This record gives sequence, C-alpha cells and structure tokens, in this order.
Amino acid sequence: MRTLKRLTLLPIVGVAALAASAFLAGAVASAATATPGWSLEPLPSPLVTALDVNNSGTVIGIGLKIVKNGTAVSSLPVLPGATSSSLAAINDAGVIVGTSRVAVDAATTKSVLTLWTSTGVAQSTPAVVTAPGPLDINESGQVVGTLDTGAQPHAFLWSQGQLVDLGTFGGVRSAATSINDLGVIVGTTTDSNNLSHVFVRYPDGSSHVIGLPPGFTSVIAGLVKVNNAGQVI
Repeated sequence: MRTLKRLTLLPIVGVAALAASAFLAGAVASAATATPGWSLEPLPSPLVTALDVNNSGTVIGIGLKIVKNGTAVSSLPVLPGATSSSLAAINDAGVIVGTSRVAVDAATTKSVLTLWTSTGVAQSTPAVVTAPGPLDINESGQVVGTLDTGAQPHAFLWSQGQLVDLGTFGGVRSAATSINDLGVIVGTTTDSNNLSHVFVRYPDGSSHVIGLPPGFTSVIAGLVKVNNAGQVI
C-alpha cells in the first residue's frame, strides 16, 4: 500500500516560471533540429507555443508542425463536428487531454473535454463542459480541470468515465490545475474578496486549504502543481 507523503508548499516567482517555459521550448526545438531528418517548421500562426512534454520526449503545442524527412507527423484530428480544438497536457502513455469547441445551436458553442489516444483518435466527453483554465492528466488517465456549471466555475475530476464536481472548498469558485499519480489534486479556491488560495484534495475525498507563505496574499491558478512526492508549487 502506497503512503501519501506530507505536502510541502514551495512558492516560486512568476517571472522564473516564464523563463523556464521559454527555455523548455528552446531546448525542444534545438533537440529536434539536431536530429537527422527531423525539423520543426512554423505554421501560419501568430503564436508558437510548446504546451507540455512527457517522459518519452513527446511534445504537444500550437503553431509548430514536426516534420520527418519532409512529411508532417504531428497532426491531431479535430473532433468530428467541432469547430476547433486545443491541447493542454500529455501523459507517458501518450494520451493527450484538451478541449473541443462544439455547437450548442446556430449562434452558440461550448467547450467539451476531449482525449486523444496514443494513436491520435479523438474521444469527447460531452458531459464535461469546461471553463477556461488549465487541464492535467496523470498516468492512470484521471483528468482534472475547471467545470462550467452555468454559474461559478468548480474544480472537477474525470475518472473512469465518471465526472466528480469537487465543489469550491469553502470559496465562491475553484479550479483544479494538477493531479499526481497517487490521485492527489491541487488547485485554487477563490474567496469573496477575490483572493485565491491553494487547496489539496486526497484520493479518499478529504481536503484542506493551504495557508500562504508570509507576504503572499493570493496565488495564480495556472502555476499550482503537485508532483509524486507531494510537493506543491
């Protein structure tokens, strides 16, 4: 039986996080272009971004196509009936999580949770209408993100075909941003003063809100992550 370790809150500076992301994208580009027959070529897009990389070195992003010997090998299918798709995270099995915009009626669309298998097949989960915010997937295929409830957004867990609304953890709204391989979920809960705090939810359903370090009044939702050692940043 695996034991959950005590969680540690590790504050980081937003500028440092941005610098790390830029370095990662640069390192990926350098590695790809240094491999014979492989290259990265820009698409006609104003934005080029590497979004995630797994431990096998598979990169997902927007604005680039990966080319081997002149043939693009990185195209992912758009969900049938969707007007567009966006990617968020990839696990070591090659399963990618993201969203697809689908029509509600002639004038309205909604964003639904979408999974792409390692063979590139898109599978939608129409029951999960997502709100803007990060998504994450662990090695068991569990997905966390932010649910569009029609009112205030709630953190959610999608596991084994079941949607779990995680609530707001005592705040007025919440967003789940990361899940580790033990099933520990972290994210933010925002109070009535519009200040965000970190929540932790354990696999048994228990949870608590972590106090912020001295001098901090709020956190940025997209930067809250948890690793398999239980460390939270």
